[in-house]
Amino acid sequence: RFFIFATAAYIFAMMAQVGVIAHQFRLVAIRTGSDDTGALAVATMAAASIAGRLIGGWALSYISSRGFVLGLTLVQGIALCFYSTVETTMALLAASVLFGITVGNLLMMQPLMIAEAFGLKAYGRLYSFNQLFMTAGVATGPAAVGFLYEWLGGYNIAFLVMAAASALAFLLIVAAGPVRALIEGGAGR
Repeated sequence: RFFIFATAAYIFAMMAQVGVIAHQFRLVAIRTGSDDTGALAVATMAAASIAGRLIGGWALSYISSRGFVLGLTLVQGIALCFYSTVETTMALLAASVLFGITVGNLLMMQPLMIAEAFGLKAYGRLYSFNQLFMTAGVATGPAAVGFLYEWLGGYNIAFLVMAAASALAFLLIVAAGPVRALIEGGAGR
């Protein structure tokens, strides 16, 4: 159960994340009328990603990996809702910081959760199978946002759909159950 639900969660989480990364520059440039501000938003997101990973690595000493991933999917969804509605430069940069915190952290957590849930003996086989499916999310994200942008005439609903994908990822991680239960119950070996 854990593998199936966690894999499905990552399909949606990464679809939202990579889709938004691919369209972030254009969203900000259109709303502010400035390519420079679009570039600043991308740079801000990247800087927040680096800081987020450093803080995330430290935080994992104190919280469960599942709790951390639940928090990341929640923050990502909030950031994408924020992106869908805000228009000002400062608000868009704030959304970039909030979103940036999740970028990299979510990707980093996937292999860690698999190793924690199933142990290192099964890691290679399970991680590669998981990646096969997660790549579908990574590949469809930019196309989905672009399609929704064209079909609906803007980024508002497209980014809300990606926020909903993050919310679905959150619910799937909840449904997957605790990570450590597999090893402690002996099923992960």
